[in-house]
Amino acid sequence: MRHDEVICISGCSSGIGRALAERFAAQGATVYAGMRDLKKAAEIAGVEPLQLDVTRPEQIRAALASIEQRSGRLDMLINNAGINAVGPWEIVPTEVVRRVFDVNFFGAVGLTGAALPLMRRQHGGTIALISSLSAHLALPAGGVYAASKFALDAFAESLSYEVGRWGIRVVSVSPGGYESGLDAATWRPAAQGCGPYAPLFEALHAPSGTGAGTAWDAADRIMAALDDRSGRLRHPLDETGRDVFRVLGLESESARAAVIRKASGLSWWFDQREY
Repeated sequence: MRHDEVICISGCSSGIGRALAERFAAQGATVYAGMRDLKKAAEIAGVEPLQLDVTRPEQIRAALASIEQRSGRLDMLINNAGINAVGPWEIVPTEVVRRVFDVNFFGAVGLTGAALPLMRRQHGGTIALISSLSAHLALPAGGVYAASKFALDAFAESLSYEVGRWGIRVVSVSPGGYESGLDAATWRPAAQGCGPYAPLFEALHAPSGTGAGTAWDAADRIMAALDDRSGRLRHPLDETGRDVFRVLGLESESARAAVIRKASGLSWWFDQREY
């Protein structure tokens, strides 16, 4: 039960972000629902709407200032805003690649950076990143999205080692083929522009969902991952995700952390606490 938590979620206009906002609000949390289009705020019950386009630094600063002024703290930031692009690297325009990274990666970095000073002052908090199984497996014609999520995974890992001394927890969750609504706004190449990739183009129009469930199912599983106090950074959400993690050896985070400690020579930083 999160009756007294203050939570900020980006990308709440639809999909997983909206489902998370409604689920947390129903439990009694104060939910600041960030969205680019505030006209959709009326559709989400029990939340505090925030004008928040994560690609606009002035909106990020204003959103965090509003949260601190109105609530005095921030217990959890959920970086959920994301967009997709599907197509072979040879065909996807550079400006589309930049746009995907601007939202999926730089948006999360900027919003997190704005939230961290407040969390440090309050000696605690959770930074959650809605990543993807694509952060670990880059499929044909899915490389742009996967690259942005690979970058997000590296951000999450490095960040977790940097901010733990202030009691700040970092959690990265990896949904698979959930019906999140992401496909509706996905960039795809025009049929006539696919050339030698035409057979692949036909496959791009197939639904991406693999039966993992709805956005509401994903939200419930994400909330369960956020409740997990085992100290794990990366969380698969279902059996498919767990299979991927097993194959890639992502279950042994303690061994990975030991390698990073040794390679960096920074065990003293990892072990000191300031809370």
